[in-house]
Amino acid sequence: MLSLWLNHQDSMKAIANFMMLHPHGQKQSLKTRRIIYDIRIIFYSGKKWLAHVPFSLLIIMQITELKKKLDERLAKQFSPRVLLDNLRLIDEASRKTSAYTDPLYLPCYYHLGALIQPKNIIDIGFRLGLFSSCFLKSCKTVKHIFGFQEKTEEYYSCRLGKANVLQIAKKVKIDIHVGTTLDEEFITKLHGNKWELCFINQEAGYDKHMSYLDLVWPQMELDGFIVMDYITRHQPAKRAFFDFCKSKNREPVAFQTRYGLGIIQR
Repeated sequence: MLSLWLNHQDSMKAIANFMMLHPHGQKQSLKTRRIIYDIRIIFYSGKKWLAHVPFSLLIIMQITELKKKLDERLAKQFSPRVLLDNLRLIDEASRKTSAYTDPLYLPCYYHLGALIQPKNIIDIGFRLGLFSSCFLKSCKTVKHIFGFQEKTEEYYSCRLGKANVLQIAKKVKIDIHVGTTLDEEFITKLHGNKWELCFINQEAGYDKHMSYLDLVWPQMELDGFIVMDYITRHQPAKRAFFDFCKSKNREPVAFQTRYGLGIIQR
């Protein structure tokens, strides 16, 4: 039982100092908010409020740190060829397309994997599994991936995507659902876990994007990240992303990648 009583001003100074002076390494520094949450729970235990910790301050400080580190890594560009060499594409010619040769597209997911350590990932817009696969090349903590691909009239098989993920991380549990978000199977798998990371890579309408965000938000871990692509190129995605962030009182971060990447923290 914690016997130290802190007023609002003292608790804020202590937390600010902790966030600024936390002595551990780069990867551990991004876990600071989880440590603060443990302290906050103790402070709030019982019926008395021993310290008041503004929720938004902790979010902004951590996501700002992530942006700084990811921007630094994106500035050090390299060819995506090294990421795609052992991954399967629909045809070999597609390796030479502008998207797959852009150092500000797939490498962004590789860089992100070096900065955060999720165990459970949901990948909406799974397709060939390239985003998750590139992420896995630098992140070794992932235990489970749930890939979702919206069913359309166009033929789609998840075989290549699953093979790509398992090529990189053979022990990762992977579930893939092709269908709609209303399917019972999708809902069961979505609610079967708390997710530390969610990728959304779809060019869809405003309402569809909002529905994806609304669905995954309650199932995200409290310090989890939603990473949404196409927020610059695709206007419905852009409006949905920033409208959603505003509705949740969250300050997102954005990156000048090929299609524009946005990140929001739960």
